[in-house]
Amino acid sequence: MSFTNRLIQVTFLTLAVALAPKAQAAPVVNQGTWEVSLQGRDLDGDISNGFEAYYDTDLDITWLANMNLATTDSSWIGAKNLASGLNLYGIAGWRLPMMVDTGLPGCDYSYGGTDCGYNIDINSSELAHMFYTTLGNTAYLDQSGSAQPSFGMKNTGPFHNHSDPIVFWLGNSYPSGTDAFAWAFDSSGAQYGTNAMGAAIWVVHSGDISAVPEPSTFLLLFIGLSLVFFRKLFL
Repeated sequence: MSFTNRLIQVTFLTLAVALAPKAQAAPVVNQGTWEVSLQGRDLDGDISNGFEAYYDTDLDITWLANMNLATTDSSWIGAKNLASGLNLYGIAGWRLPMMVDTGLPGCDYSYGGTDCGYNIDINSSELAHMFYTTLGNTAYLDQSGSAQPSFGMKNTGPFHNHSDPIVFWLGNSYPSGTDAFAWAFDSSGAQYGTNAMGAAIWVVHSGDISAVPEPSTFLLLFIGLSLVFFRKLFL
């Protein structure tokens, strides 16, 4: 199959993903590594409402529990601007997931092991690692090019606000300077789209993060330390 035909195949798949009926995915126990590799982070100081993010011990990044911050599909530029300007729970520095453009510049399409297509190199893409390794999901095509009936985002682990199928933006611009890589969770390993193409926004933060104490917390801590100091001073 020529590169052009493959690109057409990916394009039609993207349209199919966008137009297909939406279905809610769910956590699947004993599938992938998520029950071990993801650690919940309480960012709002209220554990009763669950975790707002999850630290990925494999990648040393923190994923927001909400898989799509946008109320409607966003352009790539819109997604980049939204992510970089976020201040969630007093924490800035959020970004879109990243990938590494391996091989030749642009899409090196294949059924496995490259940076574009299906079953892509999990070490070259944060979303690929999440999809294939952490959540244990299956691509639309196997490495021989045969369709797999169980493909898609069947397992979402502890994350929420996701409907299957969906496309997520990556943070990398395409080598032409006008396109951006996007990730189709229900079908391909990775693919690129234009800046005008709408996709979802799932943000991450480098490293491990925790809740930012409220000013009142700092004040109480200061008062407590002061009392200890003066007690030792005058006793």
